[in-house]
Amino acid sequence: MEHPYVITRLEHLLPVRGLPLVVNRPQHQNPTPFHDHDFIEIAVVRGSEAVHRGIHGERPVARGDVLVLHPGQWHGYGNCAAIDLTNLCLPVGLFAHELAWLAADPQVAALLPARGEPAQDFIHVHLNEAELTAIEAQLDRLQELVTAKAVRSRAEVIALTAAVLARLAAGLPRRHVAEAGDAVVIQLAAEMQADLARGWKLSELARRTGQTREHFCRRFRLVHGNPPLAWLTMRRAERAAVLLLSTDAPVAEIGRRVGWDDPNYCARRFRAAFGVNPAAYRRRSPDVIRTV
Repeated sequence: MEHPYVITRLEHLLPVRGLPLVVNRPQHQNPTPFHDHDFIEIAVVRGSEAVHRGIHGERPVARGDVLVLHPGQWHGYGNCAAIDLTNLCLPVGLFAHELAWLAADPQVAALLPARGEPAQDFIHVHLNEAELTAIEAQLDRLQELVTAKAVRSRAEVIALTAAVLARLAAGLPRRHVAEAGDAVVIQLAAEMQADLARGWKLSELARRTGQTREHFCRRFRLVHGNPPLAWLTMRRAERAAVLLLSTDAPVAEIGRRVGWDDPNYCARRFRAAFGVNPAAYRRRSPDVIRTV
């Protein structure tokens, strides 16, 4: 079910002309419930302030902040004072077709979702006033093009989208670019993320790379900021949090689905990640659009 202020499915946004993207400018005057999307959403804050909420907590956002949200990442806004946003909504398939050439660029690839269940830490970029003014002009032109009764230049739509992505990618912290550059580590992380219930062993992962465990851990940490099993524990906790928010499944079942068969162990690991046990986490987040 959709919320009056929230669109979670791209099919509800796409115009009948079948353009591969949507640009809109919602004005959230009320808090939005936790929700996810089936598309990439790039939210550019143009004015006023709000609190952006995610699985891991809240952070203030204001003019110049840009949030890149991947499919399956849960978020919402609170303390809205008529926050002024422009949202650029892109189907993932766009990067296998019209923008496939752009996805091969390591910097732009760092903006895109990895395979498997998404991590729940958002990409955040802050633009200075000159950069923001330039992107605002590009987004306004994009919105004009995609909402026109007759699309005069599909090529201009694609070119402007590429320009926006390139400008944002240039402002990414170096760690995000590094994450897009190590194909072996990315592949193994995607496999782990896609099968959280599996009993992954560090020795198995290192053997797959032909490296010692120590070398593999250093390489993995360079890309993801944590050793493999610590990274896996956080992904399991995040997935458990999403399931707590988006389903009525019992806590014990959720634990089994993320690889924590022992309910007591599940509760300990979840508390270490989020500061509360799973049942308390579910109770404190009642305003959720359930879509999975």
